[in-house]
Amino acid sequence: LYNPNKVTVLLDSHVAMKELCNDGWVTCSPWCKLFKRDVISDIRFPEGHIYEDMAIVYKWIFNASNIVVGDQALYYYVQRSGSTTTSEFDLRRMDAVQYVEQMCSDIVCRYPDLHDIAQKRLFIEYAYLLRSISLATVQTDVMKHYADTLYQKIKITRKTAWKQGLTLKQKYYAISSAFGCKAMQYALCIEAFIYKQVKLR
Repeated sequence: LYNPNKVTVLLDSHVAMKELCNDGWVTCSPWCKLFKRDVISDIRFPEGHIYEDMAIVYKWIFNASNIVVGDQALYYYVQRSGSTTTSEFDLRRMDAVQYVEQMCSDIVCRYPDLHDIAQKRLFIEYAYLLRSISLATVQTDVMKHYADTLYQKIKITRKTAWKQGLTLKQKYYAISSAFGCKAMQYALCIEAFIYKQVKLR
């Protein structure tokens, strides 16, 4: 795994799962990781889905006895327009809800002490998905339904997530959620606009 903090550390599965839930050094992105073949075993990515990384990578980390986080950048990651992360909202993105909930459930089943930090991970994922829906050019009834569903999940997880420590942006998400789904969606659009303006400078 890659760590931009210029430190090489050795993690066990428990610490790695805590970092994963905490949106820390360990992520679900496979592009910045190297695994032994026996760790991957017969666990394969589901076909025809997006955000499938979330369904699989944590299982590989479960199988690893040692996880080394290095400080060398050995891979160039190119973001292009039209990719999964930069394109308009696609209903298939809702696959991420099922994947993150299963991931957190499996993590808590193995490590019950990570329950609260897993709730933080759920909150973050729900908020990011609601942000994607809010920024979509066209709003359909199905998307509005998903937005309401995500908002309800955000309300359930935000208190525990807050206690686990959130970034400034994540706190903004949590505070805006206290004023209702529509208000939160407007707040997410404002945040995205400001981010875009700052990035263009």
